[in-house]
Amino acid sequence: MGLGREGRLAQLVNMHVDIFFEIVVKLEPIDVLHLSRLSKKFRSTLMSKPAEYVWKAARLNIPDFPDCPPNLPEPRYAALIFGRHCDTCGVGSASKVDYALRASYSVKQGKTLKTEQYKNVDDQIFKLLPIAEPECHDDNEHDAQDFYYKPEFERIADQYMALRPDEEGFPRFVEEHKTIATMRHQHNKQLLDWIQRRHTSCSQQFAVGIPSRDVLER
Repeated sequence: MGLGREGRLAQLVNMHVDIFFEIVVKLEPIDVLHLSRLSKKFRSTLMSKPAEYVWKAARLNIPDFPDCPPNLPEPRYAALIFGRHCDTCGVGSASKVDYALRASYSVKQGKTLKTEQYKNVDDQIFKLLPIAEPECHDDNEHDAQDFYYKPEFERIADQYMALRPDEEGFPRFVEEHKTIATMRHQHNKQLLDWIQRRHTSCSQQFAVGIPSRDVLER
């Protein structure tokens, strides 16, 4: 008698971790992400430090997939691209994702804020943050109509104010975060270009009758 779904999963759970990893590295990130959410045992195993290479190996199984940014954990990167979790309500299914902000929403603007809502705030703070939907801009210039991720704004603003008296640390902080914001805009574009190429490829395969796996179902 063949094993049912629960029986097959039980075999995976009870498998030696090295053998389990040998299997998982052949999967794609969306599969590893789903596995990590099946049970506490899977989650603890796949979120452990020894499993870091598993997520990277899964990502490398996808042709031309943009690299994971250096300051973003691989599991979080997989969740951002392939997940459905809403970062705003915590429970809903996200219908919108902003790769520059690294956040997903089930509502139109989620936890974003508009620059003009903070008229008494030093404008320089906003230049240290990635703009929401930067692909909608001709460049990375900031203006009063721009939106930003509120939790990140609050964190950076606190650090900005705390470091202002530091003549050496403050300029380094400002330049570092300007660079990070620019890199996130660039990575956002890389991801959007990759998604467009992926969808074009899938559409072409579908047109000639070749089954293709849908990458993103936002």
